[in-house]
Amino acid sequence: MQTLRRQLGLSGPDQLVDYAQGEQRWVHAEQIRTEHGYRTLNDRQAGFALARWLYAQCWTGTDRPSVLFDRVTSWMLAQKVLLPGVSVLERFVAGLRERVDARLCRLLGSQLTSAQQTQLEALLQVPPGARLQRASRTIGQRSSSTGARRAPGCAPRFS
Repeated sequence: MQTLRRQLGLSGPDQLVDYAQGEQRWVHAEQIRTEHGYRTLNDRQAGFALARWLYAQCWTGTDRPSVLFDRVTSWMLAQKVLLPGVSVLERFVAGLRERVDARLCRLLGSQLTSAQQTQLEALLQVPPGARLQRASRTIGQRSSSTGARRAPGCAPRFS
């Protein structure tokens, strides 16, 4: 923090809080963009390139969101894109992962027969009073509450 305060010309910790809440940080972001050739995520080319790259990462891998977040951060630094706030990047990664999941559900579901679809839907149901889906008990894994809620929503897209 001392290095940051020194670089910004701030003398005390209280001034760092004021800086974070004030307008000067936006002026500095603009200076960084101008002097060092950085772009923002709102730049059409940068945003599209990141989305395309991340889509490929999600489609071909099974990385956890935290790993994808780290990779996105590295990509943005390498491509000279200013890092947005953490929540903006989290929503970007989560939204893109959901798009990939939806596409996978559609592709897999389009290949199912009616009998297979019925069997799959039965596996995805959480019986009353149970915490696990039948599919989770069958393969011996716990189902997260998010996964349990999301999986049944995938089934209607099969038709």
